[in-house]
Amino acid sequence: MSFVPVDHEARERARRDFRTSLVVEAGAGTGKTTLLVDRIEALLRTGTARLEEVAAVTFTENAATTMKLRLRERLERARSGAEVPVVERERAAAALDVLERAPISTIHALGAAMLQERPLECGVVPGFRVAEEAESDLLFAEAWEAWLGDRLTGGDDLVVEALDRGIPLEGEGPFGDRSSLRGLARVLIDQRDLRPLLAEPELDPASWRRELLEKAARAKELTAAVQAGDLLAARLKELVTFAEQSRLLEGSVLARHLASLKEIPRNWGHKPRWPSPEALEEARKIAEWTRTGPAAWSAARGAQLHGRLVRALGGVVSLYEKEKRARGLLDFVDLLLLVRNALRDRESVRAHFRRRFRFLIIDEFQDTDRLQVEIAELLAGAAPGGLFVVGDAKQSIYRFRRAEVSLFRRLSEAAARTEGRAVLHLTQSFRARPAILRFVNRVFAELIQASAEVEQPAYQPIAAPPDLPGDPAVLALRFAAPFASGPDLLQAEARALAALVAEAARGRYPVRDPVTGQHRPSRAGDVMVLTRRLTQIRPLEEALEAAGLRFTAEGGKSFFDRQEVHEVLSVLRAVDDPSDRVALVAALRSSFFGVSDKDIVAYHLAGGGLWLGPVDGGKPGAGSLGPAVRLLHELHDARTRWSVPALLERLYERTRVMAALTGTRRGEAQIANLEKVATLARQAADLGVLTLRGFSTLLAERIESAGEEPDLPTTRPGDPATVRILSIHKAKGLEAPIVCLYDTADNAGARPDTVALWEEGTIAIGFRGGCQPPGWDVLVKKEEARAWAEMRRLLYVACTRARDWLVVPKPPGDARVGDFWKELSSRLPAASDLDVRVVDADTLPAPEAGEARPELFVVEGDGGDAVAARWEKARAETLAEAAGLPFVPAAATAVAGREAPPAVGAPSPLGRAFGGLVHRVLEWLPFDAPPEAALAIAEALAPSFGLDAEAARRAGEHAARALGLPVMERARRSPRVHRELPLFFPDGNDLVEGIVDLVFEEDGQLVVVDYKTDHVEPGQAFVQAAHHAPQLQLYGRGLAQATGQKIKERLVLFTTLGQAVPV
Repeated sequence: MSFVPVDHEARERARRDFRTSLVVEAGAGTGKTTLLVDRIEALLRTGTARLEEVAAVTFTENAATTMKLRLRERLERARSGAEVPVVERERAAAALDVLERAPISTIHALGAAMLQERPLECGVVPGFRVAEEAESDLLFAEAWEAWLGDRLTGGDDLVVEALDRGIPLEGEGPFGDRSSLRGLARVLIDQRDLRPLLAEPELDPASWRRELLEKAARAKELTAAVQAGDLLAARLKELVTFAEQSRLLEGSVLARHLASLKEIPRNWGHKPRWPSPEALEEARKIAEWTRTGPAAWSAARGAQLHGRLVRALGGVVSLYEKEKRARGLLDFVDLLLLVRNALRDRESVRAHFRRRFRFLIIDEFQDTDRLQVEIAELLAGAAPGGLFVVGDAKQSIYRFRRAEVSLFRRLSEAAARTEGRAVLHLTQSFRARPAILRFVNRVFAELIQASAEVEQPAYQPIAAPPDLPGDPAVLALRFAAPFASGPDLLQAEARALAALVAEAARGRYPVRDPVTGQHRPSRAGDVMVLTRRLTQIRPLEEALEAAGLRFTAEGGKSFFDRQEVHEVLSVLRAVDDPSDRVALVAALRSSFFGVSDKDIVAYHLAGGGLWLGPVDGGKPGAGSLGPAVRLLHELHDARTRWSVPALLERLYERTRVMAALTGTRRGEAQIANLEKVATLARQAADLGVLTLRGFSTLLAERIESAGEEPDLPTTRPGDPATVRILSIHKAKGLEAPIVCLYDTADNAGARPDTVALWEEGTIAIGFRGGCQPPGWDVLVKKEEARAWAEMRRLLYVACTRARDWLVVPKPPGDARVGDFWKELSSRLPAASDLDVRVVDADTLPAPEAGEARPELFVVEGDGGDAVAARWEKARAETLAEAAGLPFVPAAATAVAGREAPPAVGAPSPLGRAFGGLVHRVLEWLPFDAPPEAALAIAEALAPSFGLDAEAARRAGEHAARALGLPVMERARRSPRVHRELPLFFPDGNDLVEGIVDLVFEEDGQLVVVDYKTDHVEPGQAFVQAAHHAPQLQLYGRGLAQATGQKIKERLVLFTTLGQAVPV
């Protein structure tokens, strides 16, 4: 850093002032993590505290890990630094010894550690265990089933009434949705630290009747002198009759009768027929009352039912708590609730942990809720210097987790007026280029303005680093989509973004390397695409796939939203319950079996039965249905004998789905996700879910109601060739050289499900129309205003992730842009300015899959000479760069290994020499030779490989098995065959060297075969083939370069099994 930050004094005080409790307001990119590590290091090196006495609370586990890694680097430098005083080196060494046990963690992990340290005083069983999410789900499922069974066998009138009111027990699927009784029970368990806001248990419809009779009596008087034929008078007379009928009713019957009152239009009534204008106006007010009055009655009736349901569902919570205690388990709610209670109610516990943690450091304070704040205050006490809090109110985006931005504001205000406390402001950014920050400051000074009503903080500008170039760094990506909305708008936007990302992958945009800090050409891995919702990324994925760009999606429910996961569930349901015809049809249509709709419909219309029985081969479509149904029937018969993981393994093996997916555009990610389903099945078995139905139910619940569960990435973090797609929430705390915003169709509905009322210690839990807590509409209206204010903060978080380039899509003026991005995109300039460069997507080269083309596009105003000059310059630079590359070839296996998924098989137990012998035998063995010839050649060659007769015999068997495969017969018939073909070719920045075991021509295209002597079980072949697929794909690219021919097929030939697997 070659400049003095504008907030230098505040930073120095934050690092060194240990006598004052500090609240640090740190804007985006101001280096707060570095500051936190600075303060902890200073506490340790000055001897102010030992590491065990410093509790550092982070928002995520990743943040805690990052903090520990950075602290370790600092302490190791201090321990070995010759210029560091001896006493400080000793303190650093002592801290390193206990670093892995240091209390640097999330608030939940800290709570668990505190409970383990003082279990009896905190009211828990020693040796308790924190339940995994899946385990908590199972406990809830058991509690729900037990409660529901008891209610149904007891003939519960409340359940019957709920069903009569259209409230489902479990919603659409087996685990229902948010508006089912089961969903309501789940919320009660998750929010049990606050009392639910409930209406009075008894309803008094008699008071409503009195109001109705009063209105009816007055209506009778007003209509007495009205001339015949007036519609308003006629309806008011009906109201009188309706009111008289109510006199004979009581209780719930009366309530239902009153709720059926029909609204009278207020604008009815013909003035000449009424005795006076005043009489007509009063009559119209009664007509208006028929809307507002019954609406209030209906809301009260719904609130009463809501209260009765919540009270009854308290039984599920009790059963859940009872079973949890019986198993010695705690869930995440317990961790904080029990710690807070112990600190609040027990002086001994409070005193112990205040001595234990003399310094409390809290990161991301703006995203804490009141329960967490209460724990922090109880731990820190009033002693000056004990509390150090860092946050940014403008980045408070977790209201759906009950975080309150107002808590940070109140803490800052209290610190400013309290002796021994102070507020510091960090405004110097080290992340973004000046143009990005100028744009962000200008836009969000308008969008984020202080408001106590919606709990919006004031905007504080961020200062740009002066040592970075100030030229335009915001790209307004203008694309054509006339009058588009929804899917059409998304597709047009996705194509435009893919074109720009392809340009970035070709090095179009210079960036600062995140590791070295040096400027270099951009690449695909520099790009981070941010969106509020991951449910609409499919158009973007398709556009990136079409451009040949690799990507991974992170955050949200992307794993459980994936088609392959839903297809596994459909197959499991069909196997478990053959009568579930919906699941059976979905299974047949899945990628496991690929039966077409045409075949299914033709077979059904011809009278064929869709069930797991014999398929009539004489009917149309039977050819494709038959094998699929037979396998499903086989799995159904085995479901009680085999474990769920074994069933999945057989499904994957028999359908060859792994091989089918290998080499496809999302194949690696799909294979990884299928493997993850199998992993979930093994984890479920460890938790006691041993049946197919149990796992299917658990998987359905995770699909229906899971929180964050990322799509498994197929590349390592920081992969230079992979674009990252993240939800904005997931990107919190991250940064990237190039950030692209996406989804201009997002309308960002902000209707909350719950409203916490902390002052009263209650929470209003929304349910469904006609069954809401008292005052729900008013509460929701206020909460929606706060939620919309948070949406603007979410925009701010998205824009401040960018280091070098911020890409903001700019749809045409006639497109229907969603509410979420509208306020940002509408503030983009119409033409380029000092901060923003307008880029027309139509001027970007059309991306071509797998090919990074040179930049030969024409800039406005350029003539042919300018284009030619640029071409000559680019050509010279390319030649110079190529000439400077080291002529050191990389082995094909090493290059392929960078992106290969893990192997499941083991290398041959006889070692590399055995593999070399098998390859040599297959090189020399004629395709039409008898099997015994393989043994003869192996015996002759074995001594040169240092192998004995037994190894020679095995090598001969391997070669004979391979020779008997159909692919060898195809090679024998080929007009051109190469064995053990040396290959040398450029691939990206690598010069690759390899030997192709077998390549032959077929139909004018090439077939590539690679022999593997891996020790592989029959059920592992397809997964192991996926491990070797990158090597064959690499060979395919090299052969295509060398010959100009297309690759028809790539095969991994396992000599142990005598099986060739396409990849």
